Amino acid sequence: MPLNPRSAEVLGDILRATTPVRLADDLGVARNTVLHDLADLELELEPFDIRLERTRLGITPIGARARVLLALDQVLRANLRHDDLAWLTSFVWDPNRLDVEALSLPLRMVFDRIPSPEATSACVGSVIDSLQEHFAAPNDIAIGGMLLRLALALSLPHDAQPPGEATDELRGFIQKAAREFAEATGIVLSAEDLDFVFQEAFLVAAAHEMATGGSNWEPMTEVARGLIDRVDAQLNADLGVDERLLQGLTAHLSDRFAKLRNSIIEPNMIVQEVLVQYARIYRAVEEACREHIELSEADLSFLALHFAAAYERYLNRPRVRTLIVCATGRGVANLIGLLVQSRFPPIEIVRTTSMFEVQQGGVADVDLVISTFPVTVGKPTAVIRSVPTKRDFEAIEEKLAQAAQGIVLPMRGAARSMPELGSSYPGLVSLGVTLNRDLVDAAEQPLAPSAAEGLLLHCLLLAERLASGRQYQAAAPVGAGNAALRGRLLDVFAARQLRIQESELQAILAYFDLKEET
Repeated sequence: MPLNPRSAEVLGDILRATTPVRLADDLGVARNTVLHDLADLELELEPFDIRLERTRLGITPIGARARVLLALDQVLRANLRHDDLAWLTSFVWDPNRLDVEALSLPLRMVFDRIPSPEATSACVGSVIDSLQEHFAAPNDIAIGGMLLRLALALSLPHDAQPPGEATDELRGFIQKAAREFAEATGIVLSAEDLDFVFQEAFLVAAAHEMATGGSNWEPMTEVARGLIDRVDAQLNADLGVDERLLQGLTAHLSDRFAKLRNSIIEPNMIVQEVLVQYARIYRAVEEACREHIELSEADLSFLALHFAAAYERYLNRPRVRTLIVCATGRGVANLIGLLVQSRFPPIEIVRTTSMFEVQQGGVADVDLVISTFPVTVGKPTAVIRSVPTKRDFEAIEEKLAQAAQGIVLPMRGAARSMPELGSSYPGLVSLGVTLNRDLVDAAEQPLAPSAAEGLLLHCLLLAERLASGRQYQAAAPVGAGNAALRGRLLDVFAARQLRIQESELQAILAYFDLKEET
């Protein structure tokens, strides 16, 4: 559940402050309201091991820098507006286009502090180019996430030493981008900050290795089967026939080991609850892992949740069919599903999906939707954080009651300030912006300012048309035009193996003939 703008602003100010914060008198609310907000904020920070210390000098956050960054990241993601992602992705390719005032309030607070938009854009862009060349192209959500996290790291005080020698190829690319950023700005990013900022890059690389055979699923599947057999023997159950348990454990273990290799931190606030609610299952998992898999108490608790969900299915209890939607990746969606199922036994997670897939696949087969990003799907929907808090679980409980009663919420439209391509079609914003850049470079001639604006918007919409198979239809015979320019522009699309209709090409050529009125 997103914070209200006032609370988000207060929390951002507190977490980024270098000295105790005295809450401004001009917040426009009563003192009791501020105190109530602080109590809510303390609950928000609890999963990140951050507490707010109140003294006569003001309020100071007590917690590790890495945890503060994670908390800020969650607050901003939970309060993103529908068009923020498109702005962020466009900024990576053209920092001069960003209108800070057009961003939602929490993002303005961060991007106002960026020391050099050009250097910040170049740093993220360099890592994206390396990912595309050596691993796989990140989607718009990953691109926006990397930029957001870099802006957050820059918004906190930093006095870091350069990272040591890179331990793998991707870290080498990231450190090269960081060195270039330091040369341009004088700001050195620590190894810890770089791991935080480019977490999405590590996940893209890990997924690529998995897909291309660089990381084999088969051994992990055997590890999961052995784990199920050993837990089965202790619980005297027959969970080995539960295919969803096998798939869930395999995916979770693979994802977890990839994150451990890349030093990716995940806050875990349900360990004690698992130890209490599922003590017997936790002990069975702990014993099954002994001498086979070395995992922390937090990791064991996650595995216990997988087994607890399977045990609920084994008991064949009635369920509310639920879809988990996560804007940041399927691994997070699976984790949320485990947390939700452990809290709400009536819930059955039938699918976990991304923002793109929920728009394409629909929700006809579910009763309830739980999402980390606002979606409009015509079913009871709880919008929560990727690390759920007490208030998030309360929101789920409310929507669960609605779903159980068969209530279907009406669909509502939303105003947009620019095309909402990023949230519906991952990769399309970056494709459109990249096509625009490549076409301008290939043309080898300047564009009038109004033509440049028009071509960028055209390319953004063209990316959507290419994805949906709907391009312009020719309405008139095509003129000969500039054959050399035409050939260079066609080469741009050929290099990306994109088929473009003649009428679409003519529309693009027209921008290069447009002259600025005087």
